[in-house]
Amino acid sequence: DFNLFRRIPRTDLPAMLNLFVTDPHRKVIVAEGDPKAAEPYWEIAERLSSRDGVEIQSAEEVKLKTLHSASVLLSGSPPSGPVFDWVQAALPDGMTLTPHAFRIGGKEYREAGNALLLSIRNPENPAHVVSLFYGLTPDAAKAIAPLLFFYGWNTFVVFENGKVIARSEDDEPQSRVPADEKK
Repeated sequence: DFNLFRRIPRTDLPAMLNLFVTDPHRKVIVAEGDPKAAEPYWEIAERLSSRDGVEIQSAEEVKLKTLHSASVLLSGSPPSGPVFDWVQAALPDGMTLTPHAFRIGGKEYREAGNALLLSIRNPENPAHVVSLFYGLTPDAAKAIAPLLFFYGWNTFVVFENGKVIARSEDDEPQSRVPADEKK
């Protein structure tokens, strides 16, 4: 009988928020818009800014070409724009994100209290992840923001009024990064 301990390579782990947290190259991007609506997202960004190596930018100022070299936490409602288009293009088939609803796991969520935490592989560099957090209303996001990092082991978590109503299990959604590029 032997016990074997090994460190699993980051690229072999499912995409999850904890891969963002442990990546030495991190960026937090917050969607602009109504200051009250963006408040919970900026609070998360400020908490992370106290850590070394976390760059914080608004969605309007970020340059897409800089996103390949880091794990990204994108927070805020997904309006149109280059950063959200970049994430939309990498979503697994059957997933959609709009400012007023999202579809994941074959179900659409559009209640005011719904919020989503979703992680996928960075479409430019699968050694990094992109985690997206947004609520359909500011209150939906505000209820989760202080506890967001407690849900770091799941590929996705859906919340309703601050309570988990769906989460990933063994069937992790895969991004559209071809398998041969995941090396």
